[in-house]
Amino acid sequence: METKKLFAFDLDGTLFNDERHISERTINIIDSLIQKGNVISIATARPVRDVLRLLPQNFSPHYVVCYNGAEVYNRTSLIVQSHIPPETAYQVIKELALRQAGVFIGVESLDVFHVNQSPAHLFGEVDHSLTTFNDFNHHVFKNGITKIIFEGSHHNLESYTKGLLNDICSVTHTDNGAIIQVMAQGVDKWEALKSIAQIEGIAIADVIAFGNDHNDISMITSCGVGVAMANSTPALLALARYTTTSNENEGVAVYLEKYFN
Repeated sequence: METKKLFAFDLDGTLFNDERHISERTINIIDSLIQKGNVISIATARPVRDVLRLLPQNFSPHYVVCYNGAEVYNRTSLIVQSHIPPETAYQVIKELALRQAGVFIGVESLDVFHVNQSPAHLFGEVDHSLTTFNDFNHHVFKNGITKIIFEGSHHNLESYTKGLLNDICSVTHTDNGAIIQVMAQGVDKWEALKSIAQIEGIAIADVIAFGNDHNDISMITSCGVGVAMANSTPALLALARYTTTSNENEGVAVYLEKYFN
């Protein structure tokens, strides 16, 4: 009997092609892994509402890691949730606004994307709620914040991101540094996957993860088999022990068919 394994997949640039579709070839090979008793997890920066909307109906992972690990779902049941403390979230947002006038700030709270201006230039047309974050008594700070997002293209924010922010939160970035993502301290995809592995009784050596961006580095470099897509950032490609073809060339399916079929 084969040892049960945990297979984890980032979405954008990894499992998804550039049109945000998963090929039938990829779905079929992952389904064969499920039939053999393995565990499948998504590991994404996206909120669960996006995952439910974008995943095809014939693809049903056992777990979904959202917000870079701030939330973990077993099927549709929320089993892990990490909030940025209200005082910390307010401090971060206030400092961002002071350091860079007009910077885009977005906050994920109770599965609603609160923003101080239109997010279209970063994310296209997505559902959002226009909000001002200048009052600590604002309900968004009381309801629990899973992630803060801001633009990374402002030079005035570089020292803050690399300095104070790293001391009080978990920070990563995506899209070639264009989007900075802030979660509660200690939150990242790998910590979430370790929790899933522990629940399922799976050894770290039997965790296989696929990714392509900076926020995938921890899981790709820490799991048993970390696979970088050919379209990955240079930093991830330099650190990954294993690589596959690009997301446009069904890199996930190519690797799984070769080594786990």
